[in-house]
Amino acid sequence: MISDLFCKRRREKPLPKSPNLKAFESSFCSDLSAMRNRLQRAFSSAVSKENVNTTSSSFGSDGGNDREDISAEDSTRSNLGNQQNVGGGEKGSPKRNRGPKKIVRKTIERTKSVARKRITGDPNYRIRDFLKVPKTIKTVDKVAFFSGVFGLLITEAVAVKYPELFWVFYCIAMPILLLTRMVYYVHLKWQYFMIDFCYFSHAATMYFHLYDYGNVKLYRTIFTFSNGPILIAIPIWRNSLVFHSWDKVQSVFLHLWPAVLTWCGRWYGHGDDEKRLDVAELTSDAYKHYTKEFWIYPMTLYIVWQVAYLIKTEIMDAKKFRDDPELVTSLRWISMHTKNRKNSWTLKQFRRIGFFGPDEEYSPDSIKTKFVFVTMQFLYTMVTFCVATACYVNFYVHTFIILICFSFCVWNGATYYIEIFSSRYQQYISVAEERERIARMSAEDLGIGGDEGEQQQQQQQQRPLDDLDRILKHPR
Repeated sequence: MISDLFCKRRREKPLPKSPNLKAFESSFCSDLSAMRNRLQRAFSSAVSKENVNTTSSSFGSDGGNDREDISAEDSTRSNLGNQQNVGGGEKGSPKRNRGPKKIVRKTIERTKSVARKRITGDPNYRIRDFLKVPKTIKTVDKVAFFSGVFGLLITEAVAVKYPELFWVFYCIAMPILLLTRMVYYVHLKWQYFMIDFCYFSHAATMYFHLYDYGNVKLYRTIFTFSNGPILIAIPIWRNSLVFHSWDKVQSVFLHLWPAVLTWCGRWYGHGDDEKRLDVAELTSDAYKHYTKEFWIYPMTLYIVWQVAYLIKTEIMDAKKFRDDPELVTSLRWISMHTKNRKNSWTLKQFRRIGFFGPDEEYSPDSIKTKFVFVTMQFLYTMVTFCVATACYVNFYVHTFIILICFSFCVWNGATYYIEIFSSRYQQYISVAEERERIARMSAEDLGIGGDEGEQQQQQQQQRPLDDLDRILKHPR
């Protein structure tokens, strides 16, 4: 019976003469699935016929136990109905009620299949695997290079030619940048970077320019954020202007655009709209409420963010971090990179005062590490507020500090290209090519059959995949 079904299936859909391994596997699996469904329907129909004969004979032989006969007949009918539903049944049989979760799951799978076919050409080929193919890697890097250079030129053109309208460019470009960054970070399990302080500052900036654009106090608060901890993060976190890396270019724009935005608004105003703040309104009473508007209000908002951040990561999502150690936050990333100069220096200082033991290291689950992280970030924010206040009162100081910070990211990019990129990128492509070659191999190509061949094939595929994920993996 199995051979008849298999031969019939082959007559309907013969195997190709020189099949691709992946296409052959999908075709063979569909053949087996169809065979299994047909066997289940044949078996269920045979069992139902046997149950009907048994029930009728027992009903004719024993006429005294009416309740048992009736219950047996009812159970037989219910079994027949269930078996007809499982085996496909007749045209008049009732359809199985599908729950909303199953419908949603099927819709998601169908959407994934359509997206995979549009991008990769194969509905069974995952997009994450397609992005690791050497040809795709090079194409994505070219697009990132073009976007980085083009975005930098647009930023310069708008800031120089139409500085009073730079806020319009910011409100259009920044949501697009944040959306693409979110998709990329969720894929790498870095989504908790999106609740760092710089993103909170971007949210406050967007709120001011779209809703509360006449509030002088709020403007001076976001000015302090943008030209203090956000701008100074470029040299501190060693942001690099590496055009082919979309993540690095995004990091530069995230830390540079707020400073350019406030530079344009502070010294050139916000256009002809009378409801928006002009240069005269921003200059008046700048020294009268200096302590409140440049220290108390910004620090209050910073503390609100810090408390909300700790509640989110340490209380609300604590179970997620325990169950999934691959989830990354700023604290986890800093504590794991012990060779970083800033980390080693701060650890050395806390060991010197006795807060850490002589051989104690940073740990993301340690209360001491979390205290150090919060304390050092608070001190860094306080110090950078001094830079922001200096920028607010003098045009040349403001321009000079922006240029200095931008020169840091340009120098870091040049260092990356000359000293790191020339050798690492070739290694990156070589690993991707090796992974693609091994992915196309079958167990017969390895010279081993059965389960042992499959295990060795999986090990061979996983080895270059781990190397590929390790190379050039820099969250910042």
